[in-house]
Order: sequence, then C-alpha cells, then structure tokens
Amino acid sequence: MQPVTLSRILFFRKLVLVILIAGLPIAIPVSELRAQNKVVDSLEQVYVSVTDRNEKIETLLLLSDEYLDKNVQQAKRKLALAYELLQKETDPKLWIKYHLINSVFFRIDGAADKGILSARKALQLAGSHPDSSNFKAQIYNSLGALYDDKSDAQQALEYQLKALRYAEAGNDEQMIATISNGIGRVYLYLSEYEKAKTYYLRAIEIKERRQEYDKHLANSYNNLSNCFDAEGRYDKSLQYLDKSIQLKEQIDNTVNLIPSYNNKAYTLLLMNKLDVAEKTIQQAIFLADSLDITIEKQYAYSTYAEILFAQNRVALAEAYMSKSIAMSKESNDLYLAKYNLDLMYNIYLKKGDYKKALEFYRERSIVLDSVYNINKRSEIEKLALEYGTEKKNKEIALLNAEKELNEIDLKKSRQLQLAFLLVAGLAVVVLLLLWSRHKNKAKTDQLLKETLARDYEKKLSETELQALRAQMNPHFLFNCLNSINSFIIKNEQEQASEYLSKFSMLIRKVLNNSKSSKVTLANELEALKLYIELESLRFGNSFEYSVSVDPTVETDYLEIPPLIIQPYVENSIWHGLLHKTEGPKKLSIDIKQDETLLICIIEDNGIGRVAAASRIKNSVSKRKSFGMNITKERLEHINQKHDERSHIEVVDLKSESGDAIGTRVTIKIAI
Repeated sequence: MQPVTLSRILFFRKLVLVILIAGLPIAIPVSELRAQNKVVDSLEQVYVSVTDRNEKIETLLLLSDEYLDKNVQQAKRKLALAYELLQKETDPKLWIKYHLINSVFFRIDGAADKGILSARKALQLAGSHPDSSNFKAQIYNSLGALYDDKSDAQQALEYQLKALRYAEAGNDEQMIATISNGIGRVYLYLSEYEKAKTYYLRAIEIKERRQEYDKHLANSYNNLSNCFDAEGRYDKSLQYLDKSIQLKEQIDNTVNLIPSYNNKAYTLLLMNKLDVAEKTIQQAIFLADSLDITIEKQYAYSTYAEILFAQNRVALAEAYMSKSIAMSKESNDLYLAKYNLDLMYNIYLKKGDYKKALEFYRERSIVLDSVYNINKRSEIEKLALEYGTEKKNKEIALLNAEKELNEIDLKKSRQLQLAFLLVAGLAVVVLLLLWSRHKNKAKTDQLLKETLARDYEKKLSETELQALRAQMNPHFLFNCLNSINSFIIKNEQEQASEYLSKFSMLIRKVLNNSKSSKVTLANELEALKLYIELESLRFGNSFEYSVSVDPTVETDYLEIPPLIIQPYVENSIWHGLLHKTEGPKKLSIDIKQDETLLICIIEDNGIGRVAAASRIKNSVSKRKSFGMNITKERLEHINQKHDERSHIEVVDLKSESGDAIGTRVTIKIAI
C-alpha cells in the first residue's frame, strides 16, 4: 500500500470528472469517485502524520476548503486550528490563503462584512508577493461575490471586472470561468438576462472544453437556468438544473445542492407543478436546516412560501415568508427582499387587509429604488385610494349613526373642500412661477458653468505647456549638450554615447508624456529616473539618490497628470544639494498610496530653502526653478475642474539645534 502524502491528496483533488455531453446523464468512473470521496479522510490522516508546521498549516487550509462544500462548522474548526499555527509563521503565502478561505467561510455564514475584511487583509499581503497577479484575481473575485451578497451591484461588478483583468492577463482559464460566473450572477439580479447568459455560457464553454466537471461548472448550470426561466423556456431550465444537481451529488458538494434544489422548485412552480415543487423545496429546506446555513435558509423559505401561496395555504405561506424576511433584513439582501415583500403584499391583498398590504408595497418600493434606482408610485396611489375609500366608508357609517350631527358635518365638509380647492389652485400657480424661475436660473447657471469650463481648459492647457517648457528649459538642454561635447573632446566615447542615449530617451519620454492629460505612473517614473541619471552624470555623481515605490502601488495601471514630480526634484538638486559643501549629498523619492491619494515624498539633505533663496538673490545668473509654481497652478486647475483634492506640502527639515538639514516636499495626487 502506498503511504498517504500531501502531494497524493492534491492529486486526488484534481481528478477529472467525465460528462456525456448533449443532454445525456453525467457519468463519473467509480474508481475516481471513490478516490474523490476519500480526499477528506486522507487529508485528516496527513494532518495527524506530518510534523512540519508549514505542511500542517497547508493541510488544514485544504481541509477547510473541502469542508466548506460539506460541513461549514467543521471548516470553521479547521480554520481556527490553522490560525493558531499561523501565529508563529511569517510566510505571506500561507496567510494569504488563510484570509482567502476565511472570506469564503464568512460569505457562506452570512457575515459579508467580516468576509470583506478578510479579503482586504489578503489583498494587502498579496501586493508584495511574487505571485501577486494570481492571488489578486482570486481576492478581487471574492470581494465581488461578497459585495454581490450585500446587494451592492456597482461595487460587485467593479471588483469582478478587476479580477477578470488579472485572470486574463495571466491566461488563467480556470479563474476566468469562475469570475465569469460571478459577473453573470450580478447581471442576473439586475434582470439583465442577456448579459448574464453571455457570461454563464462563457464559463460553461471553458469548463466543458477543459473537462473540469467541478462545483464551479455545476453552479454555472444552476445560474444559467434562471435566464431560461426569465425567457419562459422552463424545459430548458430543468435540463440544466438536473445536470447541476447530478454533478453536485456525485462530487459530494452538499452545501451547493441547496440553491439547485431551490431553483428547481421555483421552476416547477412556474410550470404549475405544485406537488413536485413542494417535495423539491423540502429537500432544500432539510439540507439548509441541517447544515444551519442562514443565507440558504432565507432563499428556501421564500420559495416554499410562494409554493404554499399558490396552493392557497395562505397562513403557512405567511409564516415561512416572515422567517425569510427577517433573515434577509439581517443580511441586508435587497434582491431577495424585493420578492419577499411582493409576496407579502399579495398575501395581505388576498386577506383583504389593504392597510397592511400598502405598508409592504411601500417597503417594496423603497427596496426597488435601492436596487434599480427608479420610482414607481402608481400602484401605491391605487392602494392608498382603496385604503382611503375603506376608511371613508367607516366614517359615513358612523355619521349615519349620529343623525343629529350629519347636516352640520356635511356642511363643514363642503366648506373644507372649497377651501382646499382654493388653496390647491393657489399652490399650483405658485409652483408654476417657481418652476419657471428655476428653469431660467438653471439655464443661466449652465451657461456660466460652460464659460468657466472653457476658461479652466484654457488655463490648464497654458500651464501644461509652461510645465513642458520648464522641464525642457534652455539651461538644462544647453548644459546636457555641453556635457556631451566635453566627453567627445576628452575622447570618452562610451560616456558620451551613454549620456547621449539617455538624453535622447528623456527628450522622447517628455514629449510623449506631454501629449496626454494623464500618463501611467510607470511612464512618469521612467522619465524622472532618466532626468536624475543625467544630472548625476553631469555633476560627476556628486550626490546619491534612490527611488522607491510601495509594492501595493500598481504603477502600470495608475494614471497621473504628466510632468508633476520633476520640477521639485530639479529644485532639490540645483538649489539644495549642489551648494552643499560638507558631508554626503542625498536625494530620496518615495511613492506610496493612501486610499484615493497617491503620495510622493521628495526629500534632500541640502542647504534648505532659506540658504537657497539667499544664494539666488546674490547670484549673478539668478536662475529660478519656476516649474514648481507652474505645477502648483496646474494642480489647482485640475482640482477645480474635476472636484479633486490634490495638493503640495513643503517642510523645512531642521536639526535639534535649529540648523537647516534639508527639505521635504509631499505631493498628494488624487487618483
């Protein structure tokens, strides 16, 4: 008998399931199915037998991942054991995996906010890891799914598309399929069925072509069925639901069986096959209650309530629906809430309780506004009229019982009606006058806004041109060419060639960057480094410099206005470092990111601003680095135009005795 090892278990996890396509049943070879069913037991044996801490942690994380599909509470226990062992571990890869699996656990457990926190911890660690792109695809996908559960479609789609970008860049088809399924789910809940179907079919095509018959393919089958339900193609929907259920049963994916049973029951309800629908949803409820998964229970209870309502079992339908509403409110699931509140509205209509029905319809309208951002009030007004009529009839009955007061009350009622009509007429006139005034004011404001926008564009263009001139000023160009000439005269051909090559590269970079309103941070830093290298060569490497970028900053994707940083670097070299006579001369540039701001810190240990200003005043040439003022003006114009908060801070560095020891410039650019 072969010994049980971690590598052997990993092999069993990847066993391929074989499906007979074109509508035939799913078939998995018995030997492979047995091997797959033993994965958890084998992993448990590995955990007991291994002594290496890292291998124990890896095994616990694999066990947690396996148990998420079978026994959520057991997954929680394994994660807790992994966390204890990780306290003495510094390997970021293991921590990333732990936070990722933890985010999935919290999602299943209905704690989306905790899941988002875990995913963000993984994202922070992934920024500096060599396998960053692969991890980011998984993490952003997890964040998208969590925000989808919070009914935040915009945020969910933003993260899912970011995940897809990383997966496609790494040509990771398995991840592309998983993410496509998630994007389809977002569009499904927004009732954009064609878009949802496109992404589901993409996921299914990849999985079937690669013969990866796993839980992700089963979920895609399940989700695609919803699109066919929306089109009224119920037989096609049942076909994909049966494939999903059969695959999940054979791979022992118990947790994910619940939504498949739930969807099948709902499709059978739409087909008016109520008895079969009830038996199917009872299977889903049994599993959800047994595993105590709140997020699945709330959906199963909702579907069962709809089936009971269709069977005219109104009291029991109301009981199950009340449970589902309480759970969906706790988890803030707006997608489910809109269906639940709609059914409660119909239940109370059927009971003849128009007041209660109106309350549920108003609540449903608020939820619809949150999900779709639209207002539909006509049916609310209709219900309000019905409720008002019912109330008025009761008042008339009371008046009939009090005959002596009837005539007086009727007379007062007519007077009130007349007064109401007069007030209403006057209000309409006032509203028309206000509307006309508002319309004229809006037109004037728009014209003023357009005039200001043109003025800002003109000023912005002027400052950008001035920035280019400042960076390409004649002093710098003349000095560079003079240095090249000096190398040639001294017959230092290699240095002349190197200097000329870097000089031409800098000119090309600056001109290319100046054509766009924004460039990638990577491009801007390349031009900056070339500039510093040229200045260093020209001044005989008399100063040290460093450029560091925080690993979490995505330089290839982040965009900033061009020619922003260089003027301050030039000022540090020319007016800070070159006039320093004692000690090493140092220049450092640090780039980092703080939420919506890119922070660039330029620090030198030069003579300081006061001494530099004094030298400029007494200098014959009085050379000024006016690029800083231009850069400040550019940022002010950009802030006005785009409502941003970019700004620049300059600090004089001083020793304990109060002597100047350099300057620090902090540039904060909105991104």
